[in-house]
Amino acid sequence: MSETLSVKRVYTLCKPQGEVSAPLFYDSPHSGMDYPDDFNFDCEKPQLDRLADLYIDELFGHVSDQGAVFLKAEFPRSYIDVNRHEDDVDTLLIEGLWSKPVYPKGRANSGYGIVYRLAKGEPIYKNRLPLDILRKRIKEYYNPYHTAVSTSLSWLHEQFGQVYHINCHSMPSMHKFLQLPDIVLSDRNGSTCSPTFLYFVKELLQAKNYSVGINHPYKGGEILRKYGKPSQNIHSLQIEINRALYMDENTLEKNRNYATLQKDLKEITGQLSETLISSSEKLLAAD
Repeated sequence: MSETLSVKRVYTLCKPQGEVSAPLFYDSPHSGMDYPDDFNFDCEKPQLDRLADLYIDELFGHVSDQGAVFLKAEFPRSYIDVNRHEDDVDTLLIEGLWSKPVYPKGRANSGYGIVYRLAKGEPIYKNRLPLDILRKRIKEYYNPYHTAVSTSLSWLHEQFGQVYHINCHSMPSMHKFLQLPDIVLSDRNGSTCSPTFLYFVKELLQAKNYSVGINHPYKGGEILRKYGKPSQNIHSLQIEINRALYMDENTLEKNRNYATLQKDLKEITGQLSETLISSSEKLLAAD
């Protein structure tokens, strides 16, 4: 059983009922499908649905029953993407003067900044968005989600002196005509978590016969950059799951392997939680 805190239409935070037993935190920032009333998009909704990490919140929904804390966004990433830098602003989309420098390492130039201009290459909006709309989305959605991440990590770190964070995503089966592995794990090239933690998770996945890549083609986004501080025993790891493992990428329906993947992830979380509870020193070993 788990205890749930819900900020209506923004996020849901699930904790184990009673004491949290493991310094383990999962979050799913891109699985939200509750479209805000003021979205006012001008494209076909299925184009936006395809941008979501569909079912990822369900695949990891078990973690709060296994001693971990779980946070999921309720709003879609196309409305505002919490895994972008706050200054990753698309000046081609916004009507008005953005007073701060645009984040130089962002994706705004390609149409996928903090607020998306494009969905699968097609315009989302008929007209530019007033600057006040961007500010409202940051205030009412982006900031509360990040506050929930920060608060959860700080609380776990205070309780245990360490915290292990898994940032959950899905990925297409192909990238630039190349077949992707089953799973890609990312730590921004070694900067956001202990290598011991990364390779321990890799071993758990490989033991279930999943192929695992490291930092290619995904290195990790803003959430890892902002919160992963291994020198302070805050370890953030991104996991990307190949959608073909559990869904039909054309119809967006779950496939017959969905239940198997969900069962495997549950068992892996149990192993990870048990290890962190009983012998966390293994994951804190000098690297």
